[in-house]
Amino acid sequence: MGSDNPSGADNQQERPSSPAWPDGVPRDLGHYVAGFVDGEGSFNVPIRRSRDRGMPWRVGLSFNVSQVGSEMPRLLRDAFGVGTVCGRGDGVYYYEVTRVDELEATVFPFFDRFPLRSKKATDLQIFMEIATHIRAGRHRTAEGIEEILLLRSPMNRGGKRRYSDDEIIAVLRAWNPQRPYAELLP
Repeated sequence: MGSDNPSGADNQQERPSSPAWPDGVPRDLGHYVAGFVDGEGSFNVPIRRSRDRGMPWRVGLSFNVSQVGSEMPRLLRDAFGVGTVCGRGDGVYYYEVTRVDELEATVFPFFDRFPLRSKKATDLQIFMEIATHIRAGRHRTAEGIEEILLLRSPMNRGGKRRYSDDEIIAVLRAWNPQRPYAELLP
């Protein structure tokens, strides 16, 4: 697949992938996985405190599915060929993909081939846009984090978040690289 965009250019539309991915995924499996993710999956953009980096906040990406029992999370890991499966003591298992390169190479092309049909399709589009911002390094600036906050606000119906967007923005606006993080973070 050729491109007129130089490597690393902003707003690249194509995704890196092998020629067989996701065309090599059997249709019945692909549609089954897409339907399962439509019902049980989540696209999240966690923003966590960071005391040891250049910014007071760290932006991440997480495509995940949780389920009682390990069968479905393992099926998802096998189907995508990337990500991790972790279990809790109560029998809940999580399938998760957090690496931008794995999301772009496997998860995004998969859902291009086997589209989501619920409100999660909108969440996925926003998630993909945020991944583009992260790939471009926008998450490493206060302005970029504010842009990401605006983009993520409608995702997951607002979701349950540890820090409100207002708290994150207040810390960013007060942030000075010369001051200790402990003075700024809630």
